[in-house]
Amino acid sequence: MAPRPLSTNRWDAVDDICEFRKYELVKAAPNVRPAGRLLVYFPDEDLTDGAAESPRRPGYLLAWVPDALAAVASAGIDVNPEQCIAWLTDVQVGLRSIIDEVELR
Repeated sequence: MAPRPLSTNRWDAVDDICEFRKYELVKAAPNVRPAGRLLVYFPDEDLTDGAAESPRRPGYLLAWVPDALAAVASAGIDVNPEQCIAWLTDVQVGLRSIIDEVELR
């Protein structure tokens, strides 16, 4: 479940992992929609790598968190000083309206 060793950038690495996980999820339960929540990560807001001093390129990553791990993820959100992670329901990002629309169907 790791990206190819020579991914040229973080977006390619994320694509690799998403494709692998999607394949495994469909293989394991093709007609089941697993219960969970979507977490949003804003990598350019994370200050641990010194990126605060470099020009920012807005972007975010969505991650599905199974219900069994939601409390652990919430604890991580609560103690994150940069507020670079949040539940999708708590932030306004472009993809949220699309996901909200799909969930209403």
